[in-house]
Amino acid sequence: MAFNADGSQLITAGTRGHVSRWSVSGGRLVGTPVKLETSFQPLEFSDDGRCFVTGSTDGFARSWSAETGQVLRESKHGSEINAVAISHDGRWVASAGADRVVRVWHRATGKLRLELKGHTNEVMRVLFSPDDRWIGTASLDSTGRIRDAVSGEERHVLPHQGEVADLDFSPDGQLVAAGSRDRTPMIWTVLTGRLCVTSLRHAQALRDVRFSPDGARLLGLDFHGPRLWDVASGHPLTIPLPDRTLAGIGFKSKSQ
Repeated sequence: MAFNADGSQLITAGTRGHVSRWSVSGGRLVGTPVKLETSFQPLEFSDDGRCFVTGSTDGFARSWSAETGQVLRESKHGSEINAVAISHDGRWVASAGADRVVRVWHRATGKLRLELKGHTNEVMRVLFSPDDRWIGTASLDSTGRIRDAVSGEERHVLPHQGEVADLDFSPDGQLVAAGSRDRTPMIWTVLTGRLCVTSLRHAQALRDVRFSPDGARLLGLDFHGPRLWDVASGHPLTIPLPDRTLAGIGFKSKSQ
């Protein structure tokens, strides 16, 4: 699921191939759902809310109109897609998946621009930095990587002691955080690749990491639930919040 830029519309894309648009205020379907013979997994909205991108098990990254709900462009990645991203200027789409390769496409034409290789296992996350200067990736090969978004040159390898499930840039683009099965989200400086925070220890493998809008805090989600950290000091701001997660999207307390 993903919201558009102003929060007025919600897009749902599922494992049975349905893509639906919903009015948030009315809770009603907008238009007719689209059904394709594939399973949709990642889904990302453009910053301007005019389009969204999906990845699927059939190996295609698709760009959709948020206004009509119709497919605008298909780009053949060639393997099951685990992650998609849209550059903040809306010009580029990135796809990553089981073939260990990240591909960058021109959104309007579908023309392939970059093929980024180097990971030795599946890529689970791809994203553009806030200024679209860098592309970050997270992989089951126990590394995150930072590449130049224009040349594709690899700038930094961010090593972990376990599979890396997620990665996020700080809002100012100066820091990058990665979450891993080694239970420790780590934070690096983007320009130098220097490790600057390592003390954010979780009790379980990390699933997601996200910076707060002001970049001062980092939220880590493990298999027991989320915990909030102060980025500057590396100190926890909360205890581990819920007792456990349900399917990675809901929480259940001991009283339930």
